[in-house]
Order: sequence, then structure tokens, then C-alpha cells
Amino acid sequence: IVMDEPTLPYDFCDEIIRNGDLEESSTEPVHWQQFRTSIWLARGKGVGGSNALAAGRSSGELTQPIPIQCSKEGYTYEDTAKVRVVDHQTGQTVVCDHRIERCPVITIRTHRFVHAGRMGLEQDSEGFQTIRGTFTMTGKFERSGNHFTISFANNYRIFVDNVSMRLLSKPVEDVAASFSLDGEVESVTVRDGLFHSSVASK
Repeated sequence: IVMDEPTLPYDFCDEIIRNGDLEESSTEPVHWQQFRTSIWLARGKGVGGSNALAAGRSSGELTQPIPIQCSKEGYTYEDTAKVRVVDHQTGQTVVCDHRIERCPVITIRTHRFVHAGRMGLEQDSEGFQTIRGTFTMTGKFERSGNHFTISFANNYRIFVDNVSMRLLSKPVEDVAASFSLDGEVESVTVRDGLFHSSVASK
């Protein structure tokens, strides 16, 4: 039996992370999974008093699966997250310096870890530091069970908000194939690193 893959919206891979702002529920960090740690929804602990994803005082991973349809060779993503690092002994927010210690990082996890984002040193007025990076899928990721992962260690407690894995670009041939819409594509242009279409209804 041969089954056709379902037709997906042309913007299906534009944003991989679900519930990246942690506002989808007022009680649970829905869509988020953990490995070797505990997680919970921290109300009022995020950016601007919003919700945050909190993780306990141990090394571990916060993770979401990457759809196989979005793991094609040549797909390039920008990965970002706001993270506040707290010393579990004092309860004080600290600046994590990746030059001298293991700070939270974004990785793409498959059969191995690939670093996709590093924490900057600058801390905003609320104590959040930004993890940022770009990552391009290669052929070895096309048929693997890939996960977006925020990894952390050093017995810090972390609060995470505004997580994103945003599509920056993809091969031109995939752009043409992705416009399977109920309409006719009049034009495809590149703007700000993203592909945009003009669609006429049938």
C-alpha cells in the first residue's frame, strides 16, 4: 500500500515552535517535553510579566519535535530564545558567560547534537539573556527524528520565554512545490530572506 503524503499549507514550516510564548495554557507548558529534568509553567515569570517555561535545578533538555516535512536539505532556520538564569542556592538572577562556563544552548538533536544557537552575554532589564543562531538542514536530517532542544547544565534554574525556530529560506524548487493552494500563484518574490507569493483565487 502506497500512501500519498498529505498536502500541507505553504507556510507550514514558517515557525516550528508551538507555544513559544507559553501563553497557550494558564496551567501547563503544552507542546513542551523534557529530558532529565522537571518542567512547569511559571506564571508571571516571563518577559514583561508573561508566562515562562521553568526547569528544575539539574542539567537537562527542553524539547519539541521538528516535523519531518520541515527537515529537508537546504532549509535554513533562525533559532532564538529568551532565558533567565537563576542560581538555585541564592535565588538570584545571574549572567551566564559562555566563555568560562556551560550556558544554556540551542541544539538540533537527531542521532547526535548539532549546536544551533549560543547565549549572548548581554542581559536585559528583566534579567533575560538571548540565545540566537542559524542552522541549515543537511541531507542526513531528512529521515531522522529531529528535535529542537534547549540544553542546560551547572545546576542552574532557568526561565524560558519567546522561543522561536523561524524559517529563513529554503531551496527554490521547494518554494515552487509548496504553493499547493486553492488559487494560482501570480508571483513569488524574496523579501527579508523569506519567500512571499501573490495568489489569485480560482
